[in-house]
Amino acid sequence: MTSLMKTIIITLLMFAGTLTVSSKELPFEIRQKYSRTITKNQLESAVLLRDIIPGYAHGWITDYIAVEILTNSKGKISKATGKNEKLTADQKSILLAAEAASHIVIKVHYKDKNSVTSRLETREMNVSLMVIPEKAAEFVGGSAKMTSYLKANVIDNIDALTDEYMLQGIVSFTVNENGKVRNVILTKSTGSDKIDRLLIDTILKMPAWSPASNSKGIKMSQEFEFSVGNQGC
Repeated sequence: MTSLMKTIIITLLMFAGTLTVSSKELPFEIRQKYSRTITKNQLESAVLLRDIIPGYAHGWITDYIAVEILTNSKGKISKATGKNEKLTADQKSILLAAEAASHIVIKVHYKDKNSVTSRLETREMNVSLMVIPEKAAEFVGGSAKMTSYLKANVIDNIDALTDEYMLQGIVSFTVNENGKVRNVILTKSTGSDKIDRLLIDTILKMPAWSPASNSKGIKMSQEFEFSVGNQGC
C-alpha cells in the first residue's frame, strides 16, 4: 500500500466522471457541473421521454395535456410540443440539433387525481438536462494523480489557514478544447476568504487535462465543479 493510500481514504464514483475523496474527515470532489446529463448519441436514439429521462414515471402519468421541449443551443432557443410521452418529429428535430453544452428543458403538463378530493388537477413536471460530450475530459495522469495534486495543494494547507468552522466551498471551471482550465468561478464560499482564494488558485494552476470529445473525435469543452468540505445541515 502506498503512503498516499495510507493517509487518505479514496472512494471513486465511476459514474459520470466523478471523483470523490475523503481526507482528514474533509471530503473533496471533482464532478461534472450538471447532475442530469445526456449525450448526442442518446438523443439520436431516443423515441420516448423515458429514453431521455432516467426513471421517468410513465406508468402513472396517463392523462397528458401537453409535453413541451425547449432547447438552448449557443443562445438559440427552440421549442416543440407533443401530446404524450412519444417524441414528435419536431421534438426529435430540435433535440438532434442540440450540440454539446446545450440546455434542454422538458415540461410535462398532465392531470392527476387529488388523493383527498379525488378530483383531477392540472400538474406540471419540469426536467432540465445538459448535453455533454460522449468522452469526458480526463486529468492527465488519471484520478490518482489528480487526487495527489488536490490533497497537496488544498487539503494539506487548509488547517494552516484557519481554525474556524469551514462551510462547503464550490468552484466551477471549464476544461476547454485544448485541455486548459478556464472560467474558474467561486460559486459557493467556505466562509473564509483565504480558503476561497486557495481553492480558486489551485484550480487556476491545475495541470492540463485530456479534453472531452464527441463520437466523431472532435475535441470539445466541458464544465466541472470542485467541492471541498461537508454540506452541513
